[in-house]
Amino acid sequence: ALFGADRRADAPPPPMPAPIPSSAQLDAYRRRNAGRPVVLFYRFGQGADVTRAETVTKLAALASAYRGRLRWSGTEEQVLIGVLPLYRHCARLHFATRAAALEMVQSPAHGELFDEAVALEIAVLNEQPRGARLAMRLMALALPRWPFFDNRADSAPEPGIGTRIMPTQAAYDAFVAHPDPQAPVVMVNWLRFRERAEYPADTVADGEAVSGQTAYYRYGKRAFVALHSLGARALFVSRYRQMLVGNGGDPGVDLWHEFAMVEYPGRAGFRRMTALRRYRAALHHRAAGLANGGQGLVVTT
Repeated sequence: ALFGADRRADAPPPPMPAPIPSSAQLDAYRRRNAGRPVVLFYRFGQGADVTRAETVTKLAALASAYRGRLRWSGTEEQVLIGVLPLYRHCARLHFATRAAALEMVQSPAHGELFDEAVALEIAVLNEQPRGARLAMRLMALALPRWPFFDNRADSAPEPGIGTRIMPTQAAYDAFVAHPDPQAPVVMVNWLRFRERAEYPADTVADGEAVSGQTAYYRYGKRAFVALHSLGARALFVSRYRQMLVGNGGDPGVDLWHEFAMVEYPGRAGFRRMTALRRYRAALHHRAAGLANGGQGLVVTT
């Protein structure tokens, strides 16, 4: 079952595919301008004798040979929301052109690097807009110093635990029970929107015909202000395009719509944000905008 008691968030990753794109994935990839910048987001698991540092170091060196650059890597610890397999490691690489990125993925060296991997998935993302990067930097600098926020909070757990776009109770309990709630974490968000937002009938003011994306952005504005005001920061936001490797060879162009990475000063900081009344006041926009199963949220370090 996708939702309810039978939902498994931290499922093992699927069997290891060939570390190369399928013909369908290549066809989808080549429909876009080969000269545009692109971002590849890797999720992978290595054998017991290979560390993340070894793989990431080699991947960074390989990307550099193809006009690419490793910008971030981490270890996946928990799937907090959604029906996603739990991979062990992840990395984000930026390339000057889509053609160069594909050349690297199809190179013999890339195949050798992941030949002994136990799992591999590569998602294709747009480069982050410059305006978004600047806005996030300004929020990270200014909002923690803004003295006029209403930081009243509720003591009860975030509303909706166990529903279609929220953590299961078991996942939430595991998140709360982590032995080091102050260690920084990066939340990796995968988002899929409804074609049309679905507001409850009693929210007439919000119920005009808008897209799911528009409804989610109403929530997102509140969430971004709240998280930056508490010392968290958005690291990267972008459009999802397709799967280049994995996903059973399916390009999955509609699997997700957007992607975001947010760093929090510990799990306690994330929980503090979700307790804010000003944050919770926007949750109905999130529910109206996200499709069923429309969020994957992975906790990484």
